[in-house]
Amino acid sequence: MGRRGRPPGPERRGWVVPTLDKGADFMSEIQAVPRERLGRIQYLPFDDSDPSLPAMVRRQADTYGSADLWMVPKGDAYERISWARCFGEVTNLARGLVDVGVRHRDHVALSSENRYEWRVSDLAILAAGGVSVPLHAALTGAQARHEIADAGCKTLFISNQGQADKLAPLADRLDPLERIIAFEPIQWPGKHEVILYSDLVERGAKTSRRIADEQRQRERALTREDLATIIYTSGTTGVPKGVMLTHDNILFLCDRIRATVGLREEELMLSWLPLSHGFGRMADHYMPMMTGCPVALAEGHEVLIKRIAQAQPTVMTAVPRIFEKIFAMTSLLSPDEQKRKLHGLFGQRLRYLVSGGAPLPVVIADAFLSAGVLMLEGYGLTETTAISHFNHYERYRTGTVGLALPETETKIADDGEVLIRGRHIMKGYWGMPEATAEILYDGWLHTGDIGHVDDEGFLTITDRKKDLIVNSAGKNIAPQLVESALAQVPLINQVIVFGDRRQFLSAVIVPEWLAVDKLFGQMGLEKKPPAEAVKDPTLISVMQAYIDEALKDLAPWEQIRKFILLPEPLTIESGMLTPTMKIRRRQAFERYRDQIDALYIE
Repeated sequence: MGRRGRPPGPERRGWVVPTLDKGADFMSEIQAVPRERLGRIQYLPFDDSDPSLPAMVRRQADTYGSADLWMVPKGDAYERISWARCFGEVTNLARGLVDVGVRHRDHVALSSENRYEWRVSDLAILAAGGVSVPLHAALTGAQARHEIADAGCKTLFISNQGQADKLAPLADRLDPLERIIAFEPIQWPGKHEVILYSDLVERGAKTSRRIADEQRQRERALTREDLATIIYTSGTTGVPKGVMLTHDNILFLCDRIRATVGLREEELMLSWLPLSHGFGRMADHYMPMMTGCPVALAEGHEVLIKRIAQAQPTVMTAVPRIFEKIFAMTSLLSPDEQKRKLHGLFGQRLRYLVSGGAPLPVVIADAFLSAGVLMLEGYGLTETTAISHFNHYERYRTGTVGLALPETETKIADDGEVLIRGRHIMKGYWGMPEATAEILYDGWLHTGDIGHVDDEGFLTITDRKKDLIVNSAGKNIAPQLVESALAQVPLINQVIVFGDRRQFLSAVIVPEWLAVDKLFGQMGLEKKPPAEAVKDPTLISVMQAYIDEALKDLAPWEQIRKFILLPEPLTIESGMLTPTMKIRRRQAFERYRDQIDALYIE
C-alpha cells in the first residue's frame, strides 16, 4: 500500500469479523516463533505532503468514505463508525468550538477515560486551530487543576460526573477556565458555562456560513511547525512537564512507522491504551488513521480479554504489565497447557503484539514466542513523540527494543546514556526553558536511559540513569535487571528492588494471590486472606526459594536477601503507578521507607 492508499474496494466497505470455527483445534498446531528474525524490511515511500494533522484526516476521509474507521463498544456488541460519519462529527464539533469562543491556537484540555468522544474531540480541537491538552483520567483533582492552569486552558472537555466530582471542590480556583464541554450530563457547582457535547455538535452543524468559513480558514492556516498538543509526562519522578509536540513531530513519526511497518487496510487493531498517553495516542489513534486501518475500541484492561474474543484483532499494542498479568494467570499450568492458553487468548487472526511504555521482561516475551505469539518490543519517550525504536515483524531481536525509526540517529554517551536525534524530538517543555535545556542540548535529546546498540543496530535498554543502585561496597546494580528476572516467578505480581548505599538488596513484593491460593491448596494448607498470608512463614519461605531460583545466574550482590510482602497491589489511584502502569520507584520508597529500613536493622 502506498502513502495515499487505494480507494476502499467492496471487501473494505463490507469488512466483517470472521466467524470462528468452534470445533477447530487450531491450537494443536502451535509452532514456536523464533527469538530473532533478521530479514529485510521492505520500505514504502516516505511522504511529507500533508501540511497538518487535520489535513491528513480530511484526505483520508475523502479516500475511505463509508469504510469502517472505529468499532465502538455498545454493551456486548460493537457499533461501526465510518470515516465519513466520524469526519462529519469532527467538523461540526470544530465549528461548535469556534462558535462558543475557542480562539485560534487556544489550549483546550481533555479529561476523560477512553471513548469515541475523546477521539472526535481531540481531532476537533486541532481542526478548530487549537492545541489539544489531554489529561490522564486517573489524575486527582489537584493534579488536573495544575495542568489546566499550567497550560492556560480556557476550555475543558470532561467525560462524566466522576471526573467532574474530582474538580468540583476546586471550581472557584480553575482559572483561566471559562467553559466545560461534557460528554454526559453533569452537575457542576462552578460559575463556568457547561455545554453538553451532543448539543455542541448539533450547534456546529447549524452554525452560520461565517463560522464555517472561519473554522475552515483556521484549518488551512495550520502548518507542520504549529504546536499540536501538550502532553504532560506521567514520569516516575518530579513535577509533570508539558511536552510540546508539533504537527510535524506527529506526522513524521506516523509516516515513517507506516512506511516501515506497513500496516495494511485489512488489518484490525484493538485499542485500549490510555489515549492521554503518548504511546496510545500515536500507536492507536493517529497511526491507524494514517494507514486506513480500522480500530476496535476496548474500554480498559478490565474487559480486554472479552474484547479480544469479540473483535479478533490482527494487531494489538499494550504495556508489559498486561502481558505480565496474562503470563501470571497461566504460569502454574503445564508447559503445553500454558502455550495453548496463551495462543488461544488472542485468536486465529493475530499477526503480532506490540509492547511499549515500559521494559518487557525477556521471560514474558519468550513465553509468548513459545506459544506461537509474536511479541515485538518498542521504545520511546513522550519527548520523542512516544516512539523512537521498534522491532519489526520481519526484523526483530528479543530482549532489545529494536531499530531506530528511519531518519533517526542514536548515540551512546560515554556514561552509557542513550542520546537521540530526529524530526520527532519535542519542541520543548511548555513554560520550562531551563528543564528543556537540561535534556535537549548539543542537538541531542538526552533520554536518561542507559543502553547499548549491537552490531545489527538493535538498541537494548538496561536501566534508568538515575535508578542505578550503588550498594555500600560500591557495586553498580541495575534494579530493572533483577526485577525482570523476578517477573518469571509465578507467585509475584509486582516487585520493586531497593538497596542504594545498603549492604544488600531488598524488595517490596505484591504476591499474585490466585497463584498463592493454588499453591496453598496443593500443599494442603488453608487459604488465608492477603492481610494474613503476607505474614505466613510458609509463603515467605516458598517465595524466597522461588526468588533464589530466579536470580541464580546473577552476581552475589544482585541477590534479594530480604523482602516485604504487601496485601494490596500498587495502583494508579494510590499514586504508585503511572498511567502506563510503570511503578513510581521513589514514591514507593517513601511510602514503605520505615518497613524497608527495618529490613536492614533486623
